[in-house]
Amino acid sequence: MKDTPNWLHTRYGLDIDYCRVEEAPFLAQLIRKYGLFWDGEYCYRIEGSCYIKRFPEWRNKVRVPLEKVS
Repeated sequence: MKDTPNWLHTRYGLDIDYCRVEEAPFLAQLIRKYGLFWDGEYCYRIEGSCYIKRFPEWRNKVRVPLEKVS
């Protein structure tokens, strides 16, 4: 069985996507094992208990709160 997540944009920024944990069980196992999983292009983290967030690696080093940008 292959993970086939439907990645959707969050309201926090266009560079962060999310999907439900049920859509990507293998990815969720990797994230739980390593805490934060990086596949060479994106980082993945479980948010709460039911969503997986996907974001570019550069966001770990540079974070811009979009609410403060005018």
